[in-house]
Amino acid sequence: MGANLRKALDAMAPVVVEIAEVDEPLEWRGYGKATHGVICPIIPKGSNSVLAFLCIALNPHRPYDKDYKRFVHHLIHQVTQPQLSSIILREEVENRQNAARQAAIDRERLSRELTASETRFEKFAARVPLGLGILTPEGKSLSANEMWVNITQLQQGDEMDAWSDVIVPSEVPAVLEAWSFMVQEKKPAHFESAAWSLKRKG
Repeated sequence: MGANLRKALDAMAPVVVEIAEVDEPLEWRGYGKATHGVICPIIPKGSNSVLAFLCIALNPHRPYDKDYKRFVHHLIHQVTQPQLSSIILREEVENRQNAARQAAIDRERLSRELTASETRFEKFAARVPLGLGILTPEGKSLSANEMWVNITQLQQGDEMDAWSDVIVPSEVPAVLEAWSFMVQEKKPAHFESAAWSLKRKG
């Protein structure tokens, strides 16, 4: 039987086989013992994979001609279509459930990693004798240590619009040019400037 299934699998189409080649005992119904059968691979629409096989014993009293082949084709469609739809739907539901579970696991893992990373940065930033801040490409302050706040007078959450309140006006073009270079070129920029004013203090 395995060799015949392989024939149908290789052909990706129904194949006629002699019943004598089938090793498993069969209980016959109808008029006479069938001498040939058809093994039909069940292939879901839009797929190149065989999902199952449908084995049909042929009527020994009529030839397997064009009309008989058409009948077998319609029979396969009528018999397998509801089962295929059910199987495909069940697999789709299971795939989506698995994807949702994996997404939840990934979110939890990323959340733990982010929390651990933020904790490490906060501990490092609190000890280092420098002003450290994390800003978005748009210039919004996401995180900063106390020295950064003291130097820049920018609070966590401040937007780029707030820069003009704390930067010496004559230094604004140089600061914005350096920032634009870093964002566009994705490279560090180095410059020395007494850019920060004391406008916000007092």
